[in-house]
Amino acid sequence: MKRKRRSIADFDFDVRDGWHPVDLESDSGREWLDTLVREVAPELAQRDLVRAELAAVRERLLAAADPRLTAAVYLPPGEPAHVKCVLAFRTTELSDTDSPESYLAALDEDEERSGPGERYNIVKTWTVRIDAGLAVGAYNLITYTDPGDAFGRPEARVVIGVFVDGAAQMLEFIFTTQDIAGFDDFVDMAMGCVATLTVELGS
Repeated sequence: MKRKRRSIADFDFDVRDGWHPVDLESDSGREWLDTLVREVAPELAQRDLVRAELAAVRERLLAAADPRLTAAVYLPPGEPAHVKCVLAFRTTELSDTDSPESYLAALDEDEERSGPGERYNIVKTWTVRIDAGLAVGAYNLITYTDPGDAFGRPEARVVIGVFVDGAAQMLEFIFTTQDIAGFDDFVDMAMGCVATLTVELGS
């Protein structure tokens, strides 16, 4: 007899100091911007730049039009105010055909994928067991280009899907950074965060 999957009732994970939630609920996000800018940029000269960065991140997340998304931004304390990394995460219902193997295959399909103004390169994929279940991940190096731009803007992305033991949903974490040189090991940072995941299943 097949064991019935249970819904995820709650989950939590640990992050280092410097992570701040992104307001995706209010119409303008102005109060969130004002409060966070004052917190992370005590020097007035830094505020316009970091405000523009934060507003652009919020706009990009909202453009995904995914009501499941929750997000946070990383601005390391003790450094000039700058969005070093963005994390978006969500729960996704699993169908009877969804599995760690099918998810990994889908990640592999992104290799060498390109479209107008962007090109994906899968550098690394992996599957590893963590306390909460099976984590399936991929590291992508993406290049965005504008017309006439010979070099483009590189972005690193780590996508990690966690197939929680006994759960009817999976959890997906997407870390992105344009400050690639600012991390000793971007994959290790992302996996270190996801490995702390704890999940509570409903009855």
